[in-house]
Amino acid sequence: MLTLNPFYRAVLGEKSLSFPASIGYLASWYSYSAIETLYQDTAFATPVTANSDLIGSQKDRHTTGKNLIRGGTSGTELTYNTTGINSNPSATVDGADYLKAQNTTDLNYDYLDAYSIFAVIKPSDVSAAAICSKRLPGPPYTGYIFSIGLRTPGVMNFVTANSFPSNTMETNGSTVIAAGETRAVAVTVDGSSNVAGVKLYVDNALETNDVVTDLLSATTINTNPFQLCTGQGTYFYAGELGEVLVFSKELSTSELTSLYDFFQPTYGYL
Repeated sequence: MLTLNPFYRAVLGEKSLSFPASIGYLASWYSYSAIETLYQDTAFATPVTANSDLIGSQKDRHTTGKNLIRGGTSGTELTYNTTGINSNPSATVDGADYLKAQNTTDLNYDYLDAYSIFAVIKPSDVSAAAICSKRLPGPPYTGYIFSIGLRTPGVMNFVTANSFPSNTMETNGSTVIAAGETRAVAVTVDGSSNVAGVKLYVDNALETNDVVTDLLSATTINTNPFQLCTGQGTYFYAGELGEVLVFSKELSTSELTSLYDFFQPTYGYL
């Protein structure tokens, strides 16, 4: 049985749920089902109130202050969609814009740190699209990127590097996700700096790792901000985005099941 903390109350469409607080170490929670965290401007002054409103900034639902602002050009922002995924609110992403952290130290995990990322996605393009990243935009590409289709269309991928490709850890999953499918995807990193310590999940099922590189041995700390829906200026995500949660620990299989079950009534995967 889950230990529930009333602090985390989620009103997801018409469903009221308690977040499984027994998981712990939640670093950030970016939720497009929580309209109260969304703003049309980059100053957090004009709330999103209606379908098709542009999203210029977003507050961290975890209330830790790791807030996001529009990173691209005005007029191409993410759009609030009241009936996006399973007739529930989500963000429509056009493949041309993204959101970025205001503080470059946020979610800046090193090569010996343990962390995890969980997301609910419905991509319209499954070729080389980043769900989130925190890495340098050019060589040596220091940092990490969690994406779909980076190596193989529709297949999840995770890369973290000190210097790409010579000092890098990268793996692909195995499940092929089709455009228009709603999926819960996750990556967990155990902090060993070995690719065997990276696990990819699709719909709460552990993927078979297809190892690309296992050569990471130095820092992945970088000065670029954490970003949603881009790999730092490339690999733009297009489709619907429901939730992105980042944890400062390696989530266990039971903890991932708790997350999967928590969001399933809202997003109805597949």
